[in-house]
Amino acid sequence: MRLKDRTARFMGFVLPCALILAATPVNAELYQFSYTFSEGSVQPYAPGSRLTGFLEGTPDPDNADRVLITGFGAVSQIIPDYGTFDFPSIEANEFNTYKADGRDPVVTFSGTEIAFRACPSGFTADGDFGDGTLNDCPFAAEGGFLIETAAFGVGYATAAIGGGADSPCTVDAGVRNTYGCRLSEFGTNPASWQLSLVTVDPSVDLDPTVTLGDNTSLDKDVAVEENVVVGDNVTLDKGSSVGADSEIGADTSLDAGTSIGADVTIGSNVTIDADVTIQDGVTIEDNVHIGRGALICSGVTIGDSADIGKNALVASDVPATSAIPGSRDAPGECP
Repeated sequence: MRLKDRTARFMGFVLPCALILAATPVNAELYQFSYTFSEGSVQPYAPGSRLTGFLEGTPDPDNADRVLITGFGAVSQIIPDYGTFDFPSIEANEFNTYKADGRDPVVTFSGTEIAFRACPSGFTADGDFGDGTLNDCPFAAEGGFLIETAAFGVGYATAAIGGGADSPCTVDAGVRNTYGCRLSEFGTNPASWQLSLVTVDPSVDLDPTVTLGDNTSLDKDVAVEENVVVGDNVTLDKGSSVGADSEIGADTSLDAGTSIGADVTIGSNVTIDADVTIQDGVTIEDNVHIGRGALICSGVTIGDSADIGKNALVASDVPATSAIPGSRDAPGECP
């Protein structure tokens, strides 16, 4: 599913599948989450598998680390050598509804709390754990998730899992229970967990391999290809694009119409003005400014704190703190 469809669902424009709430809360925000499975995980094909997707949530006013989940966009699992498996629409509902102290689905930026049940086909009922079965979602067939960290006392998918009286999951070969619950080692390694507050225009189509940092903003018609990593506090203005396998550091901004090639590394606190073209394999170090309309040729390295003028043509490496004069004319072509 395209991200614009997921985002539209968050905004209440598309409702083919129910979310947790019938109406989007006025203070709901969009987050990207990802979890990288490590050595020792019970998840199949680990290590290297990654669960990634977008969720809608409301910040906890009493705890800046905590987000109450109010809805999900599509979620994907990326498994090296096997491919990407999409869960096109996921509904999460109240967690632990089989207990008297049912809890809302929540996540934290730190990864110390991760708790939600997710079902691609939508749950048929709430509170049906009374008989100890998961009969409101075909987890095995649909690829649903039942996840809770030890912070909530049950410890699904951690070393504490055991399928006892308080648990609806009975472990089968360390991978799935008899009802098809998908298990992982969520919560045992918070360093593998990432949650980022993002702003993504509905026109943007993001590959599931893209990673966005906290407070990242993607404006209208931005294009980001696969395996791109974007740091915190980055702004990609309308019509800008980033090629595959590129990395953009924190506190960097790309103005409108800027084109970044493949395998480009951009440092932190970099300002790139409108209509700049950066070809493949370029390295731009920290604190660089690139003026409007400049052309940076393939393989060039621009050193720390360099200043590239308007319409400049940069065909060779630029030392740190250097200044390349601008031009009134178009930059021409790379050799």
